[in-house]
Amino acid sequence: MRKADAWQDADDGVDVAENALEYLFESVAFDPGLRVKDFFMLFEHCPDLVPIYRRFYSEELCATAALGPFSGESPTGLDYLELRQTWEQDSLTQTYDIGRFDLSGLGKPVEGDLYTMPEANGLVRYSLIGVDLRAILSLPLLFTTEVRVFESNPGAANAYRQIGSVNCPDPKLGEVLQAVFWSLTWLGGQEETSNTLQRLLEQGQSGAWEEFSADDLSGDEEPDGVRKPSCHRQARYHH
Repeated sequence: MRKADAWQDADDGVDVAENALEYLFESVAFDPGLRVKDFFMLFEHCPDLVPIYRRFYSEELCATAALGPFSGESPTGLDYLELRQTWEQDSLTQTYDIGRFDLSGLGKPVEGDLYTMPEANGLVRYSLIGVDLRAILSLPLLFTTEVRVFESNPGAANAYRQIGSVNCPDPKLGEVLQAVFWSLTWLGGQEETSNTLQRLLEQGQSGAWEEFSADDLSGDEEPDGVRKPSCHRQARYHH
């Protein structure tokens, strides 16, 4: 997938920036120089994409991205963001659950933090929940072709463990766009996310933990008090 001024279809090299709607279900190739800000520039080139991803707060995030990145190095301490996919296999039924792509950040371990486990490359994988979008706009956006496969049958000897991997070199453009928005809005829009994280922080400091329901952590409340379904309600994670 090329930068926003040269996004290309993986098969024939066609520039998709101006007509991205026509290529949502086509494979795209990642350029080594792609950065998060280039992702949002695609929506400037093709504004018709914005309403398609409205339930993922696309309007709000695109408006924030338009303000540009913070000056200097990223205050997050991250080296880059990585998009990857996880599948689940039930060894009993020999069926697969092909999960969506997930976006996470990788950076050097924080000195003195005993609760993080570096990966083989020495970097730690971090969730992007609550991150300020402007703080990551200048970071490289990478795609890993390796798809991890986990055992989903609870009765299997390797239940919930990685049992293999497959190669998926060319993601669909629509999958990439949805994955980035999905990963950045796990707790809702920016204000809702900030409020939820502040609530958790206050509970952690006081030691008075309250139980959170699925509706507390996902979904938006309408004026009449009825919650509309969240785009994250069925989400599952592997770490």
